[in-house]
Amino acid sequence: MRLSITLTIRAIQRRPLRTILSMLGIMIGVAGILALGITNQGSMASISELFVESSGRIDLMVAPVSSASELDETLLRNTERLRSKTRLP
Repeated sequence: MRLSITLTIRAIQRRPLRTILSMLGIMIGVAGILALGITNQGSMASISELFVESSGRIDLMVAPVSSASELDETLLRNTERLRSKTRLP
């Protein structure tokens, strides 16, 4: 273990530019990954909030496919019954 530490210190002293560039690369990589994680969390929170705010505000429209066909009376009654129910929070 002591030999490993000695060799590491010697390598750092002999090649200071290489050591600094390696440390800089590691710091930039870690900062990039953290930035992506933070951005991802923020966008997911924004999208979730958008869905929560918009739920319950969308009206459902039921219409026949063509002008020749008519809606069944039971379908119309069921639609009216659903319309009278309270909305979820």
